[in-house]
Amino acid sequence: MGAEEQIRGYFSFDEADLFANRNGRFSTKQNKKLKDLDQWTNRFLLILATLVLLGAVWSIMVTINSSDSWSDWILPVILLAISGWLFSGTRNKINETVEKAEGKVNFVRVESKTGSVTDFEADRMIVHSYEMRVGGVHFGNANPALIEYMQGDIYAVYYTNSTQQILSAEFISKGN
Repeated sequence: MGAEEQIRGYFSFDEADLFANRNGRFSTKQNKKLKDLDQWTNRFLLILATLVLLGAVWSIMVTINSSDSWSDWILPVILLAISGWLFSGTRNKINETVEKAEGKVNFVRVESKTGSVTDFEADRMIVHSYEMRVGGVHFGNANPALIEYMQGDIYAVYYTNSTQQILSAEFISKGN
């Protein structure tokens, strides 16, 4: 399997996707994938908001039946605010557009620590991952297997504006 096929396989795109992306659009397949992801996110937020709302209702009932202090109303009010914020998130549409980064591909090994910065007792491990950098744009969690095929060469990379998910990539020329 050649370099082009490896790259297409890793980023899951075909010629129709690349053609649409070159013209600043999503292909039908990419639109469906983004729509499915958006629907999954909305369902998750809806379930989470419902659970928080049920917690707020339960908290209100407990507060009404057992307390006269105004400070006991803090938790129910906070839970109501959080559930309202989560419910509003289910109606927000992300305006996705196709962006293009063009330039020399550079894979960089990035080091980070796991765990909480504030928990001093937790053992924090050092974790290594790769970033793919193209034309001033950094794409996190890059597959190091692509280094062999793309490192140092000039590519046009098409990606979503909000999540920087790579949609497609095309070889332009060999690097120096």
